[in-house]
Amino acid sequence: MNQPVLIIGAGPVGMITALFLDRLGVPSLLIEKRKQLPDIPRAIHLDSEIINILKLVGLDDFITNQIYPSKGLFLFGKNTNKKFLQANLNFNNECSSFLFDQNHLEQELLREIEKSINISLKYNCEFISAYNQKAELAVQGQVIDQSFSYLIGTDGANSKVADVSGIKYTEYPYRKINYKVDFITDQPPNYQNRIEKFCSTNGSFVRMAFKDRVRVEITNNPNGEAEYSIKLIEKLAQTRVKKVLHADKYYFNTRIANKWIVDRTIIAGDAAHTMPPYIGEGLCNGIRDAFNLSWKVAFCYYNGHHDFLIKSYSKERKNNVKKYIGLTLLTGFLFTTSLRYILKPFELLGIPLKINQKPVKKGKSDLIIPKFDLLANVATVGREWDYMRHLYNSFTIITSEDLSKGAIKEITRLFTPFNVNFYSPEDKIAQSVLRILKIKKVKSVIIRPDLSVLFSGILNEASRIKIQNTFKKEIIS
Repeated sequence: MNQPVLIIGAGPVGMITALFLDRLGVPSLLIEKRKQLPDIPRAIHLDSEIINILKLVGLDDFITNQIYPSKGLFLFGKNTNKKFLQANLNFNNECSSFLFDQNHLEQELLREIEKSINISLKYNCEFISAYNQKAELAVQGQVIDQSFSYLIGTDGANSKVADVSGIKYTEYPYRKINYKVDFITDQPPNYQNRIEKFCSTNGSFVRMAFKDRVRVEITNNPNGEAEYSIKLIEKLAQTRVKKVLHADKYYFNTRIANKWIVDRTIIAGDAAHTMPPYIGEGLCNGIRDAFNLSWKVAFCYYNGHHDFLIKSYSKERKNNVKKYIGLTLLTGFLFTTSLRYILKPFELLGIPLKINQKPVKKGKSDLIIPKFDLLANVATVGREWDYMRHLYNSFTIITSEDLSKGAIKEITRLFTPFNVNFYSPEDKIAQSVLRILKIKKVKSVIIRPDLSVLFSGILNEASRIKIQNTFKKEIIS
């Protein structure tokens, strides 16, 4: 394939997809229908798994200087102001929940894109349609044709790519309206670097603060207030509004695409799934999509299209997203309905219910072992990440088997153009990997470029043929 990957939508998911492809030498054309990205506050939460992913596209300085560790999620009764649930978002002694400014993230991503010779970014360029690996684009009033190897739609909840491709969605019966205000304060509140939700069947609200930024969101019924006074916002926030950055009313619902892939067209991020903002995992799941998809697209770009490998993206990600949607809806029900009173005994006893967030495992395809996911598990031991990140973008094989030179050559050729690194279980890096994955006795483990386990077992001829079937049917011997 010598045509670029066409990415529709230059938000964080689109930019990160392009940067992952860039790291693998795959050219991409990233288009955005707007003249520039909006300079308004949007997403505000990332988890530690996403922090590690962002490091892989060169955002270490951004993470050091512009990410603020969160103390967790606290739920209160609106009328009593009593805490009845506390979610400690910590995998270990290190924080796994972070607050940030999406505008700053996008600025850093743009700087990385400007360094790339593989990414072409065009604003004021609108996607019209696609057929037979050719897209129609509108550029300054002119319609042009653009050939592509793959088309990836990261164009948001009202995705034109999904619409043109005839993609339908499963809707979940949960639709709300939020009134959101972001402002600057000169009086940092006592809930700095944490998220507090005040729960009620009417007028529940959430507040959060980091640095000099405060956000207040009020959940309303469809016929609720269109806007709220500064006086009320200050009362809910318990601090002074110095400058309003943005105020808006927005609708949100919950849905997931029935199909994520149609021929060579693939959707990701909000184009594939939307969820309420209650646990701040919408953008996080879009970034997980990009991480899972990019190496598979790169492999097919170099070696020819392989339907099974590309479709494993939707199989794995869809199951993962559904679990996050379930957790989000549970939090939403506790936040906005009387279901929270199932926890009344804890409130009466004065005992906060603590929930430790754990990694949500990836879905299962023919060769994937869901319980073994290095990226999710390394989030539980963040201090190991700088060691583990060197495994990214290559296939890692840890084996105690005495593989013949022919078998090694066969496996290396199979994963071309990716590097293949072989380790003995006695090697320090192998010991660290096996410890993190909690694998005690195994002959061989193969780790994919996205740090998920591809295979665990004995690399005999039968298992090698099965692996070959996943990647290159034409080289089965």
